[in-house]
Amino acid sequence: MTAGARGRPAQPSPLRRWLAPPFTAFVFLIHPLFALWRPGGLLQDPGTGWHLVTGRLILDTGSIPARDPFSYTAAGHEWINLAWLFEAASALLVRLGGLPLFATACVLVYAFVPVLVFRRALRMGAGLAPAFGLTAVAYLVLCSHAIARPHIVTTVFFALVLERLDDFQNGRLPARALWWLPLLALVWANVHGGFLVGFALGGMFAGVAALRSVAFRDAAEGRRALVFAAVLVAMGLATLLNPHGPRLHTAVQEYLSQRSIRYFHEFQSPDFLAGSVPVLSFEALALMLVIILGVGGRRLPWVEVALLVFFLHQALHSARHMSLFAIVAAPIIAREITPWLEARLPAGPVCALRGALPGGRPAVSADAR
Repeated sequence: MTAGARGRPAQPSPLRRWLAPPFTAFVFLIHPLFALWRPGGLLQDPGTGWHLVTGRLILDTGSIPARDPFSYTAAGHEWINLAWLFEAASALLVRLGGLPLFATACVLVYAFVPVLVFRRALRMGAGLAPAFGLTAVAYLVLCSHAIARPHIVTTVFFALVLERLDDFQNGRLPARALWWLPLLALVWANVHGGFLVGFALGGMFAGVAALRSVAFRDAAEGRRALVFAAVLVAMGLATLLNPHGPRLHTAVQEYLSQRSIRYFHEFQSPDFLAGSVPVLSFEALALMLVIILGVGGRRLPWVEVALLVFFLHQALHSARHMSLFAIVAAPIIAREITPWLEARLPAGPVCALRGALPGGRPAVSADAR
């Protein structure tokens, strides 16, 4: 981005401002078009039917089952339903328009994920070409779990929370722009047990800001740490507003600590020998990140390092978390390769949309964050 006559960033041209919103719509269409190409993939998981039956039971009885009515081995045992709101809403959609309406709704919800990845890349300072290219690679990773189950809400909410916290961290948004995150956490806790990953995001942003405030005696970082901590506490309190109260949180913890979970395919490490497209795309993102860190000559901000290390670790242990790593890593990689591409293709489309989105600006230096 070139500087204006008075040292301020130049405003994007009318063409760039016109191009940004329609192109984002094209990104939104990626998943619906993929779903039309492979219509059977969305409902292929047997768990989808179980969620729909549970939702129908909730609608028919007007209450959330407290005891397991389906399992032979666990009949009558306490049942902490981690996704009752998703199940009830899904059953209502099926009642109104059958499986086609339910499937369409799931496709449209998941279609927001590549949009959020693409938008965050542009807001971080990436050019159009690398932002779109890395979004496409991230979407190939996201295809590993593009099925009609409650986790699709977690994927969208994860991308939303990450974008909002990152925008505040880098000065693109004021603290008051975070007010709705506790409301989102309230809904999140009632649609899927993956709401705990929101705590991980908030905790990393708060922890890194607090560490930097102490290490560098930086008052601004200290204020950011207090804001992140306040948002984290508010989100935690909001998640208590569910039919099970704090028992929901311990139930998620108990589920993830079961020894039997290692036999679930989605909780096993990615199978690199099988050569599936999502796993190969995840590997490509990881290798690109290694190359950028090795030859780029620029240190990443502390909070980005923390996010990348944590979610890469999670993804290597569980294929289910590859999508979260892709959402974190793709915009960072796009931003880091943009200067390299601009130096070789200065007149091309690489920087066509840099700064075109509201709040968009080049990434701050590593020393500043």
